[in-house]
Formats: sequence, structure tokens, C-alpha cells
Amino acid sequence: MDDAITFMKDLDARFQKASGLTDRRYYSIFYSRLCASPVMVIGIKPGGATDGTHQLASQTFYEGWEHEYVDMNYRIAAVMRPALMTALAITDPNQLRRVPKTNTFFQRAVGTDDFMAAEYAANVRQCAPFLDEMISYVEPRAIILEGMGARDNFVKHLCASVESIEDETVAGMRFGRLSPFFRKDMARLKSSAREVTLLTVGHPSRFGGLADWPKAVAALRRNLGGLATMSGSAEAAPQPKPVPRSNGPKAPLGQPIDATAVRPRQSRAAPGTVYEAVRRPPADFGYQPIHDFWQELSKLGPTSIEAMHRHMLSLGWSRPSGKPLTYDVMRIDMVSMAKHGFARRVDG
Repeated sequence: MDDAITFMKDLDARFQKASGLTDRRYYSIFYSRLCASPVMVIGIKPGGATDGTHQLASQTFYEGWEHEYVDMNYRIAAVMRPALMTALAITDPNQLRRVPKTNTFFQRAVGTDDFMAAEYAANVRQCAPFLDEMISYVEPRAIILEGMGARDNFVKHLCASVESIEDETVAGMRFGRLSPFFRKDMARLKSSAREVTLLTVGHPSRFGGLADWPKAVAALRRNLGGLATMSGSAEAAPQPKPVPRSNGPKAPLGQPIDATAVRPRQSRAAPGTVYEAVRRPPADFGYQPIHDFWQELSKLGPTSIEAMHRHMLSLGWSRPSGKPLTYDVMRIDMVSMAKHGFARRVDG
């Protein structure tokens, strides 16, 4: 295990203790391996549903140099991959593996509106020290911020001073109104007093398909030109085998993904797949439904996912969120039980 992975595991463990979140359905810190880099990318927060249907290039700590913006193809990855390649003047996407990516806070939700204002602020405040540690580890000279919300969070909690470079602001049309697509700030970090360049683009998932988006990418490239390029990093970073975890078609580099062509997720376990209970989940296992499912599975004996789903519905069981228990959620939780050693598949 190298220093980066040791650091990432330790930070993850400390965040779990501080937040009380021990299941990655509910948080995500890393989107790549951490390493020294002149450039770092920071978004607002993790997206994806909290029912386990989110997809990441690595379920652990990116030990194989997996990278969300290289290996995955959800909307923001499909937009940022070509944008970063253009901005950094590189032609091989594997070179992006040495551009670390994270967020201003780590609690997962589909949209920022899913959090009450006080909860949103508390999340940002709680995660700021951990984000500061990651920045100190990477030591970037420039930080690309995905969205003005990410900039606001970063400036408020990590910067001692900020000077806006007004001449660099790029505006464009969005929904018939003039909106900021790019801005540049010179900031001094609170903890280290280091000066970093903040390059903020309109949130890629909202601005990436608009006609003026290329202006923001051009501004990124113009401002990153003085930094050391990422050339050679592809050879230094081992290239993992392709991971077929995308929830949609692969978009050619430089082209936005066609959202209308996204295929439904395919179940990784058929309804007839049979599981049986093995080891009882420990009392401190944080995801309560697993305890309920294990209890019922231990009573029923070897049972298919479909039958287990019908059984839980017959009991009137509902998810902690109040949402109905769908077959797909049941499937995901049964697979998760097997992964943690609480159940095992018995139909070969």
C-alpha cells in the first residue's frame, strides 16, 4: 500500500467517525487517486441516489488509478473529460488520471435542494477540514471549481482572502439571460497561507451543453497555459482495465452525451437468484434495512430475490425514507448482504 492510499483510507475513516456515515450510499469523498498535481478539480457535492444505484469507477480507494472523468460516462463526466483535455492541451484521456477530483462536501444527494439550508451549511462546514487536508496533499497551483456554488463554499470556508480578476470573467446566455460561465480569483488559503488560482466554470451539468460553454473552456485553457502540463503522467499512472459501470452509452470525446439514448440499468441478479442468510450483521452496521432483511431471510431459508421482495411487501415493510420497496432496491440490498458476508448466493 502506498502513501496516497494510506492517507485516503485514514481520511475516510476519520470522516466516517465525524459524520456518523459508514455506508457509501450516503457519502463519497474521492473521485480519483490523490497525488501531487498542479491542477485539482472540486465540485459541489456527490450526486446520485442514496439507494445504492449510484455508480463509481472504484468502490474502494482508486488503487488502480481509476478516475471518474476517464472511466465513467455520466453527464458531468462526459462534459468535463473533453473540457479538461482541451484546457490542459492533452490528447490522451489517461493523462487526466493525475488530476485529482473531489467536492466541497461529501454527503450524497441527488440535488442541493434535497438538503435544508442549515443542513447544507453544516455539511460544508464539517467537510472543510478534510478538504483542506486533501488540498495540502495535492498542493495544486490552480483549482478548477465546478459551479458558482462550489466557489462560494470554497471561498467561505477555506480562503483567508480572495481577489477577483474581473477582466477574466466570461459571460454567456442561459435561458435567455446573461450568466457567468467563467471567473477567475486569486486566493490565499487559511491554513497554509499558500496562494492558489481559482478558476470557476458554470456547473457542467447545466452549462456544458450551451452554446457559450466553449468560451469557458477556452478561458480555462488560457489560464492554465502557464502551469506545467500533464504530459508524461499517463505513463506514470498505471492504466486500469476498462470498467463497464457506465449507466449510459459512451460519448465520443468532445461530444455531449445524448440523454435520450441512455439505456435502463440491467439487473446484475435475476429475480430467481437465490440467497440464504449466513452471518448476522453486527449491531453497529449502520444501514438498518439490512438488519430487517437478514432477520426475515434467516426465517425463510434459501429464497429468491423475487420471493424475498414479495415477502417484505406482504409484511408492509417500507424503506426508512418512506419510499416503497422496489424490486431493484431489494436486489441491490441482497447483493450488498452477500458482499458483506451476511448472506450467500446458493444457486450457483
